[in-house]
Amino acid sequence: MNTMKKLDEIVNEFMDNIPKIEMNNKIMEKEIRMKRYDEIAKAKETLMNYGYYVGNLYQVEDVQTYFDCTDDEALDVLDGAMDNEGTAEQVWTAIREVGDMMGLKEKEDDGTY
Repeated sequence: MNTMKKLDEIVNEFMDNIPKIEMNNKIMEKEIRMKRYDEIAKAKETLMNYGYYVGNLYQVEDVQTYFDCTDDEALDVLDGAMDNEGTAEQVWTAIREVGDMMGLKEKEDDGTY
């Protein structure tokens, strides 16, 4: 068999396998996403069991939809956005408003909060 014919066979075999390779990559990506989802769900469940609200969490990808930045930079943005007086005050105000709308009895201020 001459070298060109052998090279053609190798290239053809490789080209025939590209769809299989792409399919395997998609399957692996899906498995990784599912494992990530399961790990996040377990972490959320653990936090919920300790009384934490986890219905609204943010991640670096949320920041990266607006900005071209690294994960570390995105975490800095999230930290600044979440750990500031305005955000905290808005959450506390909303908690009181929703509790009032639900007709919950407000506790007396005993200095513990």
